[in-house]
Amino acid sequence: MKNINITVISIAFITLISCQKVFFEDEPANNPEALFENLWMTFNTDYASFEERNVDWDEQYQIFRPQVNSHTTEEELKDVIKSMLRVLDDGHVSFTTPGSDVFYSNLIVDQLIDDELFDLQLIKANYLRNTFEQSGYDYNT
Repeated sequence: MKNINITVISIAFITLISCQKVFFEDEPANNPEALFENLWMTFNTDYASFEERNVDWDEQYQIFRPQVNSHTTEEELKDVIKSMLRVLDDGHVSFTTPGSDVFYSNLIVDQLIDDELFDLQLIKANYLRNTFEQSGYDYNT
């Protein structure tokens, strides 16, 4: 009975270890070229809106890949990635790095340009005509 328990535990352990390879991708090497390649390839395989946004992703590779080499600094790599993602002009695409503001591919979302165009008091006074409710969290319904 003891041998059966050890066998079952061993099989369960091996199964759990092998699942990691199935569910988790290997981390890219921690160098500028590998990080760029990983990001570009991830978009190439997973991003669905290239055609809709009229973006030739292969062309972006040809433009931005030569700007990255083994001596590219972290800041330079961030700038290259941001420039490449800006081409997508998609407010749903963001790039987050420690110690920096979130970068959004869409300029209006990234620079909060639309924030200054929105005036809640104007909308309340001219369009809602007091037919709205405000929750305790300052959300209007």
